[in-house]
Amino acid sequence: MTICNLIPPIQSVLEKNSKDFAAIKAVMKDSNNVLYENYQQGADIIDLLAARSKLIDYVLQFFWQQYQLDCHEIVTLVAVGGYGRAEMHPASDIDLLLLLREEPDQACQHDLSGFITLLWDIGLDIGHSVRTLEECIVAAQNDVTVITNLMESRFLIGQLESYQHLQQAIKSTNIWNSQTFFQAKLDEQKQRYQKYGDTAYRVEPNLKEGPGGLRDIQTIMWIIQRHYGIASLNELKMQQLLNTEEYAELVDSRDFLWDIRFVLHCLSQRKEDRLLFQHQQQLAKSFGFNDNGQVNQAVETFMMQYYRTITNLNRLNTLVLDLLKENIFEKDQHNVHHINQDYQAKNGLISPRNPQLFAQQPYRLLEIFLILQTTPKTTGMTPSTVRSIRH
Repeated sequence: MTICNLIPPIQSVLEKNSKDFAAIKAVMKDSNNVLYENYQQGADIIDLLAARSKLIDYVLQFFWQQYQLDCHEIVTLVAVGGYGRAEMHPASDIDLLLLLREEPDQACQHDLSGFITLLWDIGLDIGHSVRTLEECIVAAQNDVTVITNLMESRFLIGQLESYQHLQQAIKSTNIWNSQTFFQAKLDEQKQRYQKYGDTAYRVEPNLKEGPGGLRDIQTIMWIIQRHYGIASLNELKMQQLLNTEEYAELVDSRDFLWDIRFVLHCLSQRKEDRLLFQHQQQLAKSFGFNDNGQVNQAVETFMMQYYRTITNLNRLNTLVLDLLKENIFEKDQHNVHHINQDYQAKNGLISPRNPQLFAQQPYRLLEIFLILQTTPKTTGMTPSTVRSIRH
């Protein structure tokens, strides 16, 4: 079966007996097996995640209509989080917002409760909130996590007009302008790094939350969406924040981590984002690595590729955030002082006065770190300098 045919089997079961939870669970499990088989046959990871999302969409919309929730004209079903982005891995949480136009009456509350309970009964891992439009706005104003979830939300079924009102209310012109949002996301990332010891090199790393993980890419996405109004990594290239080579590296790295997470969910049969020892051998084999007669060679080679990937992602994250910081805050570009004949500092960030310095005198790649450590009131390097060092 191809990923294009995931819906007919569940459609058949639901139309035959929508209360046969065992049969529904079995078909949903089979759908993950089909996705994994297609992955092994070379299907694109983006298509696989989208197919899983569409399957969940169909199931939710079916039961929404079965419970006649459209009759309650005050409620709308909205996908948020990773589900809102349509990036559903086999065991990803299904995050939902039940958006109310007004407080529900007892009949509506009963039907909503039954709807959510049924989703749990058929084995879906649901996370949900129930809020009026006004409650959404207040929560979004006070919590950067809430505004982030609402930014990447997606209309599923119900009252489209209510969803459109929500999208209008949370625009950066109304709450969380790009400057305050950027700073909040930067602080959030720093706290996350501290939680993981400021290192990506754990023996059992978390490929989603650790430094250089998928969350680093999402942080970039959220900030460019807030500033430029477009939720696409391609905007990094359009705004000349990344060159063609850097952009390709970012996308390839994201897809590699998506591949690992997809396989990890399939192997563990649950939501698992840690590369635990017990899974590393299977993962290495799934990605084509072999021991070739040497103990643990497959795992070591696989993990080496993983560490290289997250190291590159971590550096690209730093580069992009520094460039976005320049664009968003529009700092005074004339605040420059000369450190010596070869280096200068601009707004506390060091750069060579000659852009070709490293190419002409490679030993200066070491020298600049000494200058950074010994020059007071410097906090780092300019994005162009970081790019030059990477090159």
